[in-house]
Amino acid sequence: MPFLTQTISFASSDFVTRYKPLRCWLGFLLFIVSVFTCTLVSATPNVSRLSPDNGLSQGVVYTMKLDSKKQLWLATESDLDRFDGTSVEHMRAALNLSSDIVWDFDFVTDTKLHVATADAGLIEMDLLTGNARYLQRDSKGAFSRAQAIYIIREDAQQERWYANELSVYQLNKDGNLSEVFTFTGKDPAVHHIRDILRFEDTLIIATSKGLYQFDLSNKLLKPLQYLPENALEDQFNSKTLLLHDKHLLIGTVRGLYRLPISALRQPSAEVLAETLLPKHNVWKIKPSQQYGILLATDSGLLQLDAEAITAKTLFQPGSTAFAYADDTILDFIELDDGNFWLGSRGDGAYFWNSQFAGFENVFNRTGENTLSHNVVLGLHSTATDLWIGTQNGLNRYHWHSGEIKQFLVNGDSAAVESAATIYGIYPHASDRYLWLLTAVSLVQFDTVSNQLVVPTSAQNSDVFQQYIYSVTQTADNDLLIINAKGAFRIKNDSSAQPLKSLSLFLSSPQDAQWFGADPAAVNEFFFFYQGAIWRYRLEQDKVSLVYQLPEQHKDKVLFGEGMQQVDQSLWFLISGLGLVELDSTNFTLKSTFFNPDEPSLSTSILYALQKDNQDYLWMSSHSGLWRFNPKLRLLRQFTSRDGLAYNEFNGSSGHFSHHNNKMVFGSMRGVSIFEANQFIAQKQAQPTLYFTNVSLESKKLVPQLIPAQQQELKLAHDDYGLRVQVSAFDYKLQNDTQYRFDLSGSMELPDYIKPFPYLSLPNLTPGKYSLSVSAFDPATEQYRKPP
Repeated sequence: MPFLTQTISFASSDFVTRYKPLRCWLGFLLFIVSVFTCTLVSATPNVSRLSPDNGLSQGVVYTMKLDSKKQLWLATESDLDRFDGTSVEHMRAALNLSSDIVWDFDFVTDTKLHVATADAGLIEMDLLTGNARYLQRDSKGAFSRAQAIYIIREDAQQERWYANELSVYQLNKDGNLSEVFTFTGKDPAVHHIRDILRFEDTLIIATSKGLYQFDLSNKLLKPLQYLPENALEDQFNSKTLLLHDKHLLIGTVRGLYRLPISALRQPSAEVLAETLLPKHNVWKIKPSQQYGILLATDSGLLQLDAEAITAKTLFQPGSTAFAYADDTILDFIELDDGNFWLGSRGDGAYFWNSQFAGFENVFNRTGENTLSHNVVLGLHSTATDLWIGTQNGLNRYHWHSGEIKQFLVNGDSAAVESAATIYGIYPHASDRYLWLLTAVSLVQFDTVSNQLVVPTSAQNSDVFQQYIYSVTQTADNDLLIINAKGAFRIKNDSSAQPLKSLSLFLSSPQDAQWFGADPAAVNEFFFFYQGAIWRYRLEQDKVSLVYQLPEQHKDKVLFGEGMQQVDQSLWFLISGLGLVELDSTNFTLKSTFFNPDEPSLSTSILYALQKDNQDYLWMSSHSGLWRFNPKLRLLRQFTSRDGLAYNEFNGSSGHFSHHNNKMVFGSMRGVSIFEANQFIAQKQAQPTLYFTNVSLESKKLVPQLIPAQQQELKLAHDDYGLRVQVSAFDYKLQNDTQYRFDLSGSMELPDYIKPFPYLSLPNLTPGKYSLSVSAFDPATEQYRKPP
């Protein structure tokens, strides 16, 4: 199995030498990271959250940025945090801050960070050494909080502008703050700067009392009127600016406005801004490649349609499953893959996987009556509808509208099993009818009159009224059933034909389960019985053995749960064990995929084998859904963490709709519907794996603030408690990536695969070691050799 690979080497000597790749040098801990990719298809939750509940310093997130390696940094009301996808590190100690506000920050270079704090003003931090320089302290180290810089902006010429309440600054050649201009005679409690934007040779200054223009050539400052004088105070309270398509967009405490750029070149009281959104409190305006213009507002993340002068809500904290303070978004980052980080006012940062449709879960919440019952047992689809059989009643779900109609509901809702319990739904030769397998009989359902059609022939009534153990269908939609009296073929006219040889063979019919028809021979069928796979020739009424399970499995409780063909193989799912692969031509054994032989398969209770249109196999279980790549023998689990309503699914309750390529599985909490293709990422550039943290318990190391592909660490003979952490900063897949750690040297670590990107080595005997860390990325199932 190929992996993203990185190597660590170390020894106990004090000898120092120059680093060379893939060599073990005495006295050093070497880290080498390279891409050697093999990935599973993965699904992640549509929304996850980083909050004080899982490590964030505080819930108000003012500003977020990614560093050059795509690591997330967040300015909160009490700290500057960095997040590598797994853990949060607080910068307060390194910056020598108390628990006061971090307003803003920016990466001046890959190794230099400027941080605007309430506690210490503007700080310049060297990310290589962790050292900090305080740019607003005087020679005696004194600092006035009233002068604290809280805005940092970079213009199109890559010049930076800094602002406090009343003044704007730049850094001079010596790296110290130099004042550009200041508002005089203003009370900062009511008049303060909120944003800065450079336009040509002027600065547009957004303040709590309106807009100003500062001419960089002649140093003149003048008001920029964009609203009538009788506008509301909150409409003048401008806080975010963006130049877009020959206009200046102005976000205020009350509304979004658009002013022509011509009014910036030749200001005129006659040219006022156009109102785009009259009431929203707009915190940030940013361009987006996929959405045009995006707004962070008090109503969530909005997409602006400037032509239609409307806004569409894309994301609101209140629409997620999390408890939340309000819907305000203060800042956001659109990632390269189209997903988002969103900073909230009280709830931390949300990660929104906007590219993932996820699972559509149809079920009854408390007090709802969407489905006739939440326990789903039988499934069938047509081009327009999904038919859902439940513990109590039949449901018709319209694919397009989502409308649900209920039929055959038993008035006794407390009944566990009744004539309204529908275990199976099967198509009839006539599109008007469906076969329903209920807890008490086999019946037909008229989909036009919505009435049951009960067979009336006295000759066949006994067959229909028997408890039916298993059902499959022929190519012409006849039913092959197994009940307590044996096996029968049920014609579409409701006549029953005994299958005599098969009935004689099944001495314990309750132990038999149909797999289905041989794809290569429509009148030949496979079934599971007493630890073996058998073949039944319908026309000859003849049974023959295909595959006998190994002797060690004979005492297990096993039953057949489906068969699918992939290329030249037939895959059989045996619940209680796993998968059996047979050659589709001669039925010889090709392979097995059994629990516990396969470490990735953590359960043997597997149901409802289905195949999607990409030839991946899907199974349900009591621990979510499982997706199996039969060509690469790769397995991926999906649970409620990934968006399923519930992890416990029901036997034989699985269906693939060829009409719309939707996969459906029935659970103890309704149905989960999804498109399997969304879990298959197209070939793309694979992310690089970085070391994000290396630490020792025996001594404190220099903080590793810049993720590194290569790193050296000198160890003494008495050092202990080594911990290594890595990340690829692929936030949508971080929780699904598997990591393999291989240690060789004086001590060796057996193959060790875990879902966490870190390894702790408490103590090592003296000697030379090599630690190889590999990441299995669940994005594309495509491979690339290391560069």
